[in-house]
Amino acid sequence: MDQGNNSPTVQENINSSKQSLIATAIGILSIIINMFILATFRKIANKPKQIWLIFGLCCAVMIRSMATIISASRQMVVAWVGVYKIAGWKCLAQGLHLICYEVGDCTSTAFIFIISLDRFLAMTSFERYKKFTIRHVQILIGVVFTMAFVYYCILAVLIGTIYLSKREVSANCYRGEVLTLLYCKVLISTLLFIFIVTVVLYTIACLVMRCRKVVGSNSVRRNQLKREKVVTKRVAVIIVSTLITHIIPVSFCAINMWRNQNLLGISSFLLLMHPATLTLDLFLYALLDKDIRRSFSKCVACGRRQRPVCKLHDRTTNCVTPFNIHHNNDDNQAAQSPPMQFSSCNADNNNNNN
Repeated sequence: MDQGNNSPTVQENINSSKQSLIATAIGILSIIINMFILATFRKIANKPKQIWLIFGLCCAVMIRSMATIISASRQMVVAWVGVYKIAGWKCLAQGLHLICYEVGDCTSTAFIFIISLDRFLAMTSFERYKKFTIRHVQILIGVVFTMAFVYYCILAVLIGTIYLSKREVSANCYRGEVLTLLYCKVLISTLLFIFIVTVVLYTIACLVMRCRKVVGSNSVRRNQLKREKVVTKRVAVIIVSTLITHIIPVSFCAINMWRNQNLLGISSFLLLMHPATLTLDLFLYALLDKDIRRSFSKCVACGRRQRPVCKLHDRTTNCVTPFNIHHNNDDNQAAQSPPMQFSSCNADNNNNNN
């Protein structure tokens, strides 16, 4: 399809395909690592609050990685088909990557902030923090994802009816072109502000942690505070990485975007760096958390051990073990009670044998 001067050159298509392949590989690797981390959570018996928050962050990063994969795949398809302009409302209707971008960015930023706020409350207001139960954390995770999705739906309706009703955009459905550049500027500035508040809250929590001492002989309270201090130190991996890989480059990008400078290359780099760095942060946190390490060891042990057909003491399985309770030496008893060929591996074995 001839698009005149809007059609990219062959070299541009080759470069775009290379970038798309790199982005797809990074997205797939990020999803695999996060799925592996989520799999280790299943082996943790009593999941503490910070594990649930890390679980929510893993899901957010996976959604964000899906956006990278879908966007890169769309660019390769557009370059192959040769259609370079479509109606703006079609991008909103077909742009699954736009949903994943907005939901992934908003939820991942929200969970990083909540993790920092969690450490702040644990160090500054320990008695109130104990009232914040695991059930509250689970509800909070659902609320964060629900609000992010509703927020995007409202945004899509407003932009679709006001801005994109009679407008054509690139068939790649770039985020800044479909959702408007002004919106992207405001969004980046808002996320930057949240990142800065996150680092400030965590810094205050660390200062309080260094100065705070347990007064009294309450061993339970002493152990709880010691455990919260250990968790606060582990979270430093995520917070320090937020400072280096998010606040510094995003600040540079936001300042220059408000100056209306072209930062397409830097913006593309930031889009790739966001899920990659968060995945690395989560992996490092998993290495530092003893519960996750222990769960990982169990997964490895289960994988290496060759499991038998059934274990009678394992009441959680539904497998069936063949055995015969018929005794050949007692013909009269065999006539009264026919032999049983199978028995369930549950707690009913004792009743069947009796």
